[in-house]
Amino acid sequence: MVASDHDTLSGIMQRRRSVRRYSREIISKELLDELLKAAQLAPSAGNLQARDFIVVRDPNKKRTGSSGFPAAFCSSVP
Repeated sequence: MVASDHDTLSGIMQRRRSVRRYSREIISKELLDELLKAAQLAPSAGNLQARDFIVVRDPNKKRTGSSGFPAAFCSSVP
């Protein structure tokens, strides 16, 4: 069986899009934990794993930007 372009790595990469609009749906802590674990497994340059994940669920902190990120960006994400 031959993989279609839709299934190839190249096809997946060509269809990748940046997300600028988010739904207001709140995801469960269990799903968030699963996503963070998967993200930690992603390869990095030199396998340095030099990344941090900041989860901010408090709407006031997102509005004021006290998470260390610009308030305009943070207030638009769920």
